[in-house]
Parts: sequence; structure tokens; C-alpha cells
Amino acid sequence: MTLKLDDFSRLVTHWNALAQEAPPQLFKERALDALRVHLPFDSAWWGTGVRGARHPRIIESYVYHLPQQFALDWLTVSADDDFALAVQAQPGVTHALVDDCGFSEAMRAFDRHYGVGPSLATSHGDAQTGFGTFLSAFRRLDAAPFNEAERQRMQLLVPHLMHAGELSWRHALGSYLQTQLVAHANADACLIGASGEFCRQLLREWPTWQGGPLPLPLARAIADGQRHWSGKQVHIELADGGPQRVQLTLRARVGDGLTASQERVAREYVAGFSYKEIARNLGLAPSTVRTYLRECYLKLGVCNKLELSERVGRVAPAKPRATRRPDV
Repeated sequence: MTLKLDDFSRLVTHWNALAQEAPPQLFKERALDALRVHLPFDSAWWGTGVRGARHPRIIESYVYHLPQQFALDWLTVSADDDFALAVQAQPGVTHALVDDCGFSEAMRAFDRHYGVGPSLATSHGDAQTGFGTFLSAFRRLDAAPFNEAERQRMQLLVPHLMHAGELSWRHALGSYLQTQLVAHANADACLIGASGEFCRQLLREWPTWQGGPLPLPLARAIADGQRHWSGKQVHIELADGGPQRVQLTLRARVGDGLTASQERVAREYVAGFSYKEIARNLGLAPSTVRTYLRECYLKLGVCNKLELSERVGRVAPAKPRATRRPDV
């Protein structure tokens, strides 16, 4: 049965409204809830990878009604997943998988372990970022295969769903889109929600990163409960993003010889903090804060706070550093 025009219009309108109403970390769940009404499936995998890579590099991954470990375990059998390679080779075309009889034993064991049966999958290329976004919808092992009408329905709907997903991130970022990018990771330090631009910035810092868990320095910072991490190209702030989640806020580094500490001091200063507050927030001495700010003015060639703000960008005030309770 084909999708009626009224149903198509209502669904796409709902996704676009959802992109403005729901936080990005909830958009995918609610968007897929709506898709299931018109295309019955039991679970799904929605992610972003590097287009054209022979060995898949999954940068960002969201699983729907599946354990978080699903995406990590798939990486161990990805070289045997000919279905995924076929989907990647034809962006915009939805492929249907009836069974895994032609797969390797490792791939079949993976499907049995997660109860994954008949599948539909579509990839959608992004010419601006060079990434490919994909959506795979799964039914249980004992379920009926997807028919041709359902395959065509998914092929019709996925571009609109992906567009709404990007709108969700753009709406959330608002005026900070160019300087402040937000993403979410799970407890295993894997991205479960990120815009294409966030992924692109990560690969600027780590061009050889193969996807899956975040690069080791960043994963360690998350595991250690650090508030921020700075590299050569990006600065990332870490905060609680909800149960078993971490919110990552990424900004491109200013450069011009500023150290990571000098840049953090400058950002907090233009956000409105006093020297004493910055010192407390960042664990520095007030005299060090003054020295760092003086160096920022000299290196950036600015003369006042307004000019400094224009160079480093205004940011939301950071939360004060939490004080640890002594062990009892």
C-alpha cells in the first residue's frame, strides 16, 4: 500500500515541527516513533559515517530499541556486511534484506544475538560535509520481510527525515551555529547525537579517527569527569547531559598563538565573569588570570573587551567548578 498524500504531508510537517520543539537528543526517538506508524519496524539504527570508505567509519550512532553495544559490536563484523556496503554505494536508494543466508557465520551470529531479521536501509549523502547519513530499520528474526511498497515508502521518506534531523540541530544551535556546536555521547563515549558540522570538526582534530568510540584523549576526559578538553583545532567542554549521557560543546580554536588555558580565560572574561570568578571556575590564581588576559590582548592585537569578544566569541557562562566533598 502506498503512502497517501495527506499522510505524507502530515508526517513531514510533524517532523519539521518536532525539529523546533524537541531537543536534538530526543528528536530522533520521537521522529522514529512517528515513522513506525506508517512503516512498521521493531528497531532501528541511525548514524553518520564517512562516505566512500571501504571499511566503514561510523562517526555518530543512535540506536532505537536496541542496546548501545549494538553499534560497537557491529564494527567487529562490518567487513563482512556486504548489505551495508551496497547501501553506501547507492545513496538515496533504499535496499531490502530478506534474510542473511549469504552472510558469514560471524554476521549471522551478530543478527541472532540482537534478534535482527528483515531490514530496510538507506544512505543519504551530504555534499557540504562529505559525510553519509544512514537509517536501517529492522524487524524481528521471525517477522515478515518488508515488501516493495514499504521499500519505496522508506526511500521516499528518508530524505525528509534526514533534513528534519539537521534542522533540529540548527534550531538548537541558533546564533551559535558557527562557533558553538553541541553533541551528546553515551557512557561508552560514543556519539549518539551530533550534527554533520560537529563530526567534520572532530575529523579536523583527528583526521585518522576510524569512528566508533570517540578518540582516546576525549574518551579519557569523559571517563575522568573533566570539564573541558583542548586540542590543536578544537576546544570541547563536557557537561552532564542526562542519565548515562555527556553533553559536548565544541568550538573551533581561535589560534593566533593562544594556549588552551589563555583561550578559556578569554571566553569566560567576555562572558561576564570577574577575575576572581574565572580563577575559581578554572582553578587558577587571580594573578594568573590577569597574566593570561594580558597575553590574549597582545597576541590577538585587541584593545578592549568588545574587540576581544569579537575574536573569541561570546559564550554562555560556565558553571562554577564543583567542590569535592572530603572522603568520610
